[in-house]
Amino acid sequence: MNYIGVDCHISSLDFAVVNEKGTVSQRAKVNTGVKEFMEFVKSIPKPRKIFIEEGELAGWLLETSLKFREKLVITDPKTNKWIGKAGSNGSTFQF
Repeated sequence: MNYIGVDCHISSLDFAVVNEKGTVSQRAKVNTGVKEFMEFVKSIPKPRKIFIEEGELAGWLLETSLKFREKLVITDPKTNKWIGKAGSNGSTFQF
């Protein structure tokens, strides 16, 4: 399983891909857009699952993921231990 974490911004999407061993295997930054989002997601081998933090773009990403039959999980940063550990130290992801 490949776990795709996405940090969503109005103008960019930051990705970190974590494998089953918990190792970050890939990082990327793309412009925020359906084409760019799906091109990156489709470049990651199946099985894969996308994780995002609840926020303003969550609805759009959920709709896009469903349209392209991708699995998306929306997390609450208050209950997600990885996001909670990241704090405000400037790190996008800490797995």
